Parts: sequence; structure tokens; C-alpha cells
Amino acid sequence: MSGERIDADAFAPVPENFLDLSSSSSESSDESLGGILARLRHDQGLTGHQLAEKAGISQGQISKIENSKTLPSPEDVRRISTALHASPKVVETLVDEAKQQQQLARTKGTRRPALGRTGTINQQEVLDEEGKAQHVRDFQPVLLPGLLQTSEYTRRVLNGYNELTYGEDSKGWPDTAAAVTLRAQRQQRLYDTTRHFEFVIMEAVFHNRFAAVEWPGFMVGQLQRIKAAAGLQNVSIRILPLDTVLRYPPISGFTIMDESTVVNETTAGTVDRDRGRVSLYIRVFEQLMELGTDDLDPILNRHLSRFATELAEQAAEAVRTGP
Repeated sequence: MSGERIDADAFAPVPENFLDLSSSSSESSDESLGGILARLRHDQGLTGHQLAEKAGISQGQISKIENSKTLPSPEDVRRISTALHASPKVVETLVDEAKQQQQLARTKGTRRPALGRTGTINQQEVLDEEGKAQHVRDFQPVLLPGLLQTSEYTRRVLNGYNELTYGEDSKGWPDTAAAVTLRAQRQQRLYDTTRHFEFVIMEAVFHNRFAAVEWPGFMVGQLQRIKAAAGLQNVSIRILPLDTVLRYPPISGFTIMDESTVVNETTAGTVDRDRGRVSLYIRVFEQLMELGTDDLDPILNRHLSRFATELAEQAAEAVRTGP
């Protein structure tokens, strides 16, 4: 932030009829909640950074809300709409809508049609989905499954996404530390022996990097974590070696919750509960399971050796070049 002072007197009060969802005067009967907040901000002539300063919410989070990339909490909606000088009636209408959308997302995984149905899902919603599932099946061709990631791996993936989405200034990013903490909470479910987890990972994942010099050191710990998780009695991990001949080319990763829900948690998380499509994902997963190997040590040890060699080379280079 530039520190520019925002004069409250410069704002025009928002009329109570700004948001009449039942009226034909509304700009769009299926305008999203985030879209309404964005329209309100534009009407006040505020930038996202200025609104962030007034509402006490990061600019990155406001951007995600306005673009329907995350489901806003009722408290965030109240802070944003109040900062935008909305009338009490408009504030309460928006807060009530946020509460209803949040409840629907938790119980049915749907959005209320009147205010946008995006099909997106955020970390908290993934946490809720996993909390209900007894059987989780996860396939990943690019990233390691979230439930198997170390905190450092997660942090670098999230930071790369934030930089791409919100720009290089990390002050405008959503709170990476909070997201990493939430991911760690999800991982505790691996130790619930009443649940069953199956993972299929393409070996190519171990060649993808999300940091430069530090990456070999992080990956040594990451591969050790995979070995430890594979030893849990309710966890099954299979790897598709590089030379595997695929019967069907999976384009993106996916997670199946029980027999009812598929979550795609890549660039933009989505959720699908269509029975036909969920059944198709299950068939694809079962085929990938058959092609994968559960003899993990030869593959993991080969990559551990590779990263250990890189670490040794880095140390030798540091000695040669000096401080």
C-alpha cells in the first residue's frame, strides 16, 4: 500500500435498493455474491488495495471473492460491505446470503442459483469433504497429493500460485501460512484407522520443481514422508513408473470421496457430484491402480540418491566459491 489516506466523506452512501434480488432492476438475477461486492466497490471508485486497507482483508482474498474463486465467510462479507458504506439492509442481505451459501456448500456442495453457481471449492471446503469421507482415492500426475505433502512442499506450491495469480508483491497474497496450517490439519486424517486412503502418483511428479537451490533438501524430507505414510495400515500408495504405458491419458489430478464426490484441486479447485461422471473417475482410478506398483523403495531410493548427489554438489560448490 502506498499509505494514501482514504477520505470517508468521499463515499456516496449505498441506497437500500442497491441490492433487490427479486426486482427486475437488478443487473443480473444470477450475479454472484462476489460480483455484487465487486460492483459495489466499483461504484465507490475504490481499488482492491484501498478496499483491503479499509476492510482489514488482504487484497488477494478480496480478488478471490470478487472472482468467485472462493466462498466468502459471512464475517468477510460484513467487513467488506460495511467498509464500502453499504446500508444496514444491504449489509444484512449480503451476510445472510453468505450464510446460506456456506450452509449449502457444506450440506449439498451446491451454490444457490440466484447468486452464482461456480462449482469451485476452497481449502476449508476440501477439509469438510474429507471429514465426511470414509474412503479417499487420490491420483496426481503433476503434484504430490496434498495429504502427503510436507509443509515446505505445500508452501512453495502455494507461493507459486499466489505469485501467478496476484503478482510478485507478497503483501497482496492470501495468507500462505494459514493455508499450510489447514493442509496440515487435513493430513491428520491419515492416522484415523477407520478411514481408507489410496494414492496413485506418476513418477514424473518427482522431477517437477517448485524452488531452485533449496529443492533437493526439501525433497529428501518429502520422499521420507511418503515412505512413512506408506507404512500406515489404512494407506495404500502406488507409483506409475516413467515407462508405464497408459491405456487412458489422465490430463489432471483428482480426488474421489467415497462413491459420491470428485474434487479437482489443481489451479482452481472444483467439485463434481454427478453420478455418471463420478463413476467414470472411479473406473479411471481403478485402471491406474492396476498399472501402478506398490514396490516403492526402488523408485523412492533412486530419487533420494539423486537429490543427495545434488546436495553434495551444492556443498562442494559452496566450499569452492566461499562465503
